[in-house]
Amino acid sequence: DSSTATGLKWASASSGGGYTLLDSGTLSSTSVAMTSISGSYRDLVIIVRDFLPDTSNAQLRGRYNNESSNYYSWTTNNAPVAATFDNGFFDMTAGANSSTANGLIHFRIYDYANTDTWKSAEVTAVVLNASNAATWNGNRTFVVYNQTTAISRFDLLLSTGNFTSGNYYLYGVK
Repeated sequence: DSSTATGLKWASASSGGGYTLLDSGTLSSTSVAMTSISGSYRDLVIIVRDFLPDTSNAQLRGRYNNESSNYYSWTTNNAPVAATFDNGFFDMTAGANSSTANGLIHFRIYDYANTDTWKSAEVTAVVLNASNAATWNGNRTFVVYNQTTAISRFDLLLSTGNFTSGNYYLYGVK
């Protein structure tokens, strides 16, 4: 019985830090919307596996709450930046290869349900190079959304063309 233990004590999975699958599906068409996201988690994590665009050099993009105003700014590979908010989306990957399903993208939105501050997120992405499937492109991207609205929807988009295949997984993190 752990209730009488002294020293190190194991915590249950529900006590914090665990991932709960909230949504998953196949990438298709020009975009995928993950809607009605519960505000009861600390962070959100989105995993995208093996996405395949039908157009070479297409970039995977993200958007919150279907908001396409110029509220987004990002920097890639942790370069120091004094950036402006001048896009209705943010890039998550470099241009991807359209002949081979590729890539693994890990995206984490911190404190997404808070309504007091702007939102920040980090992307780690690897995709096959758009012109040479024997090489890869990797990036780390820091994203800022200059709104205080809680995030209740997340969209995956392409810079051009349609998704041919791939899967996404949305997790809530306690």
